[in-house]
Amino acid sequence: EKRLQKAREAPTLVVAKYTQEVWTKDEDIVELRHRVNDSFRALWENGISAYIKGDWQKARDIFHETMRLSKKKDGPSKFLMEIIDEHGGTAPHEWPGYRADY
Repeated sequence: EKRLQKAREAPTLVVAKYTQEVWTKDEDIVELRHRVNDSFRALWENGISAYIKGDWQKARDIFHETMRLSKKKDGPSKFLMEIIDEHGGTAPHEWPGYRADY
């Protein structure tokens, strides 16, 4: 019973105090800053615009390109491609431009 109780408890997260050095020392942030440039950002914005409008085929094509450019490391593109694929590549009927995730 004690083991089950411990398994249900939320883990304790320890987050280091923010310093500006994070922008030059954190490997993930440094890599992200090198991958996301103005052209990548513009491409991704076209993808999210197509997604919101319900043109999911176009959005998927764009997110496929952002995944290629990011060496498959762009989490938002991957997530939205999964949503699109879960719906067979087509926005739901009467798509409001967003999805509720309850």
